[in-house]
Amino acid sequence: MGRDKALIRVHERPLLLHQLTLLKALCAQTYVSAGDGERYRDLTAVAQIADESPGAGPLWALLGALGRLAADGHDRALVLSCDALGVGGALLEALTEAISVGSGEEGADFAYALDAEDRPQPLIACYRVAVEPTLRQLVANGERRLRVLLQGPLRGVAVAPVGLPRPGNANTPAELEAHLTNLVPGGAS
Repeated sequence: MGRDKALIRVHERPLLLHQLTLLKALCAQTYVSAGDGERYRDLTAVAQIADESPGAGPLWALLGALGRLAADGHDRALVLSCDALGVGGALLEALTEAISVGSGEEGADFAYALDAEDRPQPLIACYRVAVEPTLRQLVANGERRLRVLLQGPLRGVAVAPVGLPRPGNANTPAELEAHLTNLVPGGAS
């Protein structure tokens, strides 16, 4: 889009603040993965996590976030990218529930949303923090794509609850504008 999507204003608030509102309703503690770890300090008091390799992409950001959450004693990470659109609390709850059903060998390592075209959205997801060593190994082997998680070695489960709108994301101004024409103030962002 040519600018920081987290700062794009929707209903007079940056997208980042809309996402934090959703997460704060479900999570005991919220964090922002913020590249350098300070990018949004003037916008929010939420703890910010520096990417292990700023600018290297979302896999590095996820790796840094999982490491921090593990250090802080959390067992799961509910992940919501700042450009995720049409996400509501019910979908986030379904993602969390999907990996809570089983544990260890019985359960999934992560649960991810599907968009309207059934495409996986690994940045609208819930991850077990215990997958951090596996991600670290992928990065050590030269992997940079987050979508590789959908091909193994982790067990992922797709979540597309019946009756809920499917999420999407905004990669262009036109996609954002199309979403905004259907957005209800105070509803899902």
